Amino acid sequence: MHATDVEERVAESAAEGGAEKRAYVRTVFEQIALRAGIGKAPASVLAPVAADAQQLPLADGSVQGATVAFGIRNVASLDRALAEVHRVLAPGARFVILEFTTPSSAVVRTLYHFYFHHLLPFIGGVISGHRTAYKYLPRSVANFPAEAALARRMSEAGFAEVRWTSLTFGIAAIHVGSKPVS
Repeated sequence: MHATDVEERVAESAAEGGAEKRAYVRTVFEQIALRAGIGKAPASVLAPVAADAQQLPLADGSVQGATVAFGIRNVASLDRALAEVHRVLAPGARFVILEFTTPSSAVVRTLYHFYFHHLLPFIGGVISGHRTAYKYLPRSVANFPAEAALARRMSEAGFAEVRWTSLTFGIAAIHVGSKPVS
């Protein structure tokens, strides 16, 4: 889907919802996830689009905000994805990332690693039948930048006012950055 196609769908959705409502574009890489989300929000406010986070089918400065939850660690190039989100954001718009991290406390990290590397793959594998997916998760988190490193890379991609908050004893963090106005 090209930028003009997405913009037309967003404009149609906004028009159906009235002048005061906004349309949201949900981009996902997996078609399965996209189909699962259809119907969870009215078509007048959500325009689902399958897209690669490194090549978003949106015009420069056309997005009023962006979020990603537990997915940015799965992109092929984190720096390219950050630059692409920065490109499509309007000046002043924010980008919020919620992602797993590795706890800094030695005690919490030890318990976390035992759960994450042993219990979760076993329990997840038994319940879902896909133990491989639950082995991948801890590896992907271990290879993802720590909070300060992610904040630095966001700044290097052009985001301003970058900050983060650690959650749940450091097993996750929320990063926020905004596109400068000028």
